[in-house]
Amino acid sequence: MKLQKYQQRFANATDFTFTFVGNIDLKEMEELVTTYIASLPSSDKQSPEQKLHVGKHNKGHIEVHLKNGLDQKAFVLLENSGETTWSNKNKILFEMVKSTLNVLLRNKIREQLGGTYNISVKGKLNNQPEQEYILSTQFFCEPERVDELVNAVQNELQRIKLEGINQKLLDNFKKQQSIARKHMLSNNKYWLYKLSKLDEESMFDLNNKLYNKTLAEITVAQVNQAMNAYLNSTNSVYATLLPENSPVLLATKLKQTK
Repeated sequence: MKLQKYQQRFANATDFTFTFVGNIDLKEMEELVTTYIASLPSSDKQSPEQKLHVGKHNKGHIEVHLKNGLDQKAFVLLENSGETTWSNKNKILFEMVKSTLNVLLRNKIREQLGGTYNISVKGKLNNQPEQEYILSTQFFCEPERVDELVNAVQNELQRIKLEGINQKLLDNFKKQQSIARKHMLSNNKYWLYKLSKLDEESMFDLNNKLYNKTLAEITVAQVNQAMNAYLNSTNSVYATLLPENSPVLLATKLKQTK
């Protein structure tokens, strides 16, 4: 069945898009394209576009607690998701929210409480097939400290929502982002990824002048507004994985914050 699907999909290369980046000799490239790409089977028939719902966010609050494995540590996932408005500016604001939460939660959970070697905030702002976001906090810890550290994370998130960030954090993000972009724009993998996503996103990330202008105009108030929007979603997931022989009994319900 899989082989049949493969043969069916690659029997017609009419709607294929090929992206090449790097230091390319155009004459040599033309010969290679003529030999290996132009000779691919094709016809006038194009494959119909299909709308997939991969990665669509959940509705409401979900809790999943599992016990499996022998490794004597627990894994914790706290996730928020929901609908959003995709724009170039909001994309930068979302990255700023992730960066800020990474710094503040690392300082609280790892440095102050010594609860985990590392805690990370990950997420994505999608434009297609739906305009939505997913923001998750993940960490490993001792099974006996799960409830304590989950409560600490929630309390810290609540504090951040109420107090907001300061200008120093914003300035540091802008500085680090500028340094990172210089590296990314010289990396072939970055260009390949961005060029392959042009059907979903704009050329904004590759327009350095426009990107830097938009980044410079972002204010503390805008970041705090975005922070509250992304952390106040009613769609959330609380999941844990404990060792299969762990005697730990977790709190039956996660404390919901407003």
